[in-house]
Amino acid sequence: MQIQRITFNMYKKVLLLASLSSILLSQNMQNFKKEQIRNYKSQTTKFETYKKNQDSEFNLYVKEQEKVYNKYKKELMLFWEEPKLSTPKNW
Repeated sequence: MQIQRITFNMYKKVLLLASLSSILLSQNMQNFKKEQIRNYKSQTTKFETYKKNQDSEFNLYVKEQEKVYNKYKKELMLFWEEPKLSTPKNW
């Protein structure tokens, strides 16, 4: 009878310890999940900002190249009525 009581008390303690451990682990996992979501949103926002800046700079580059190209065509028009520029297929 004494051994059964000790064994039963040990089971109660082990069960209580396991329950407390699982509650703490569950709370830590929830905090970890929230932190991961917060970091993901932060990185996504930073990337979107970076992407907008890159797109804007590229668009400015394209406009500048178009200006230079048109200027070059106008210079050619001084010598030819219809300036024909070479392409990868036609030279």
